[in-house]
Amino acid sequence: DDHGFLWMNCNKGVFRVSKKELNDFADGRIARVNSLSFGISEGVRGVESTGPAQPAGCKSRDGKLWFPTVNGVAVVDPDYDKRNEMVPPVHIERMAVDGLVAELSAPPVFGPGRRKLDFTYTALSFLVPERVRFKTWLQGFDRGWSEETEQRQVSYTNLPPGNYVLRVIACNNDGVWNRQGASLGFELRPFFYQTVWFWALVGFGLLSLALLAFRWRFRRLELRERELEGLVRERTGELQRVNEELMQSNRMRNELQRIAVHDLKNPLQTIMGTAELMSHRSRDLPAGGMLAEKITLAVKRMLALVNKMLDLSRIGREDIELDLQTVDVGELIVLVADGFGEQTQRKEQRLELALEPDCRVRGDLECLKEIVDNLLSNAVKFSPRGSLITVTARCRKDAVLVSFRDQGPGLTAEDKDKLFRPFQRLSARPTGDESSTGLGLSIAAMLVGKHGGRIWAESQPGEGSVFFVELPRT
Repeated sequence: DDHGFLWMNCNKGVFRVSKKELNDFADGRIARVNSLSFGISEGVRGVESTGPAQPAGCKSRDGKLWFPTVNGVAVVDPDYDKRNEMVPPVHIERMAVDGLVAELSAPPVFGPGRRKLDFTYTALSFLVPERVRFKTWLQGFDRGWSEETEQRQVSYTNLPPGNYVLRVIACNNDGVWNRQGASLGFELRPFFYQTVWFWALVGFGLLSLALLAFRWRFRRLELRERELEGLVRERTGELQRVNEELMQSNRMRNELQRIAVHDLKNPLQTIMGTAELMSHRSRDLPAGGMLAEKITLAVKRMLALVNKMLDLSRIGREDIELDLQTVDVGELIVLVADGFGEQTQRKEQRLELALEPDCRVRGDLECLKEIVDNLLSNAVKFSPRGSLITVTARCRKDAVLVSFRDQGPGLTAEDKDKLFRPFQRLSARPTGDESSTGLGLSIAAMLVGKHGGRIWAESQPGEGSVFFVELPRT
């Protein structure tokens, strides 16, 4: 219309709303839109005013709006500004507690255990009373005003004990609100177990019980601590005695092993010398020569085992002292590799050395020789005839890395678990009927550890093996 209002008709009558409020609602500036309805009480002949086609209404030249209804045409004059400005008085008529009507001459007080509260209220408006709308707010329980409603009754159940005020406001048919409204205060008294003093007493009792329990527990822990201290002292003494006995037994076992192995070494050397002499003097007797060679080979294997056991016993002692000196790793590898020329030639193997210069470490020369000898011997033993063995030495910033690569059968997962333990037999076997004591790798690992280095292997079954030794660089 000419005043900025939009008019709409539907099967519930004719409604008017502010165009500005609609725009503000669309832009999110307001949460709801207020509309004014027109029905029979405003002169609309029939509530249902929806037309059969659009637009279902029209605006005449004089500004009046025409709408079709089921009982004829309804004409609305937007310039008609007569409005019900009478503020409706609000009155709370009745309060019932668990079905019993309460006396409201004074703020009522109710005992504990009340479950349901019913309130009845009204607002006086003699012009279109059915359009009167209400809002309620039970202060002390609700967070704010309720939605507008035509209901004249509200109920609450299971309210907690406390002081409450019920407020009721109302508006007439033209939306004029009585903001003062009516109010009713009342009190719901608690059971004794709902009072503050009861919970304070319960808290004090629980605190006292907790303190008593804590003192009892503390005393129990003190007694238990004394018992455990005595038990620990007793068990510690027993463990010390057992440990001393075990250490003494271990020293005795090592000493006996060293004496036994040392005493075996001299007779074996004598037998080997005699067998070699028999071999040289029995060349004219083939059978005797073959027998002497077998004796010599068996004695050499036994002597190698004895020497390895002596080395293992010597290296395993914690008090072993290393004769430290600066050693060129490349020169050491060349020196040791020269001693394998006969073995590699017999098995038609090729030995390649890729050694970077000035790769120096600080260590015991004889121990380092034994490390290289054991790893190179291992590669020669388990590599097939005609294969390639590669030894490399590379200088890193703080370490020297030496690798021994062979083309043998490789290592299984089970082999890797027991690789550097003494007296362990792996799945692979020497390819030239050489002897294997199962001590070489364990000796190498112990010597590398005493030099502050580390040793490991990388291998897959059927793809050969690579053994790495890393030592601190000088």
